[in-house]
Amino acid sequence: MTDYSKEFTCVDQGACIACPSSDLSLTYCKLNGYKQEVACEWNGGVPKEYQDAHPLPDYIACQNPVELNRRLFFRNQLIFI
Repeated sequence: MTDYSKEFTCVDQGACIACPSSDLSLTYCKLNGYKQEVACEWNGGVPKEYQDAHPLPDYIACQNPVELNRRLFFRNQLIFI
């Protein structure tokens, strides 16, 4: 059986937000506790049977925006020293 698990494209639908405690066991929240809503579509060539058996994600893991900005700030400070 062919693996089509990477045969879809997603577009961000909202900001990166903290996962509520009820979602922390979900795959996208396990990484770092943050999630971002997405709208995904199957790319061409994926059989209908596969699409029906494998739902597309509603959310993906994302980086905490405050933490990301802090990392970028310190990285830039180190570069310019």
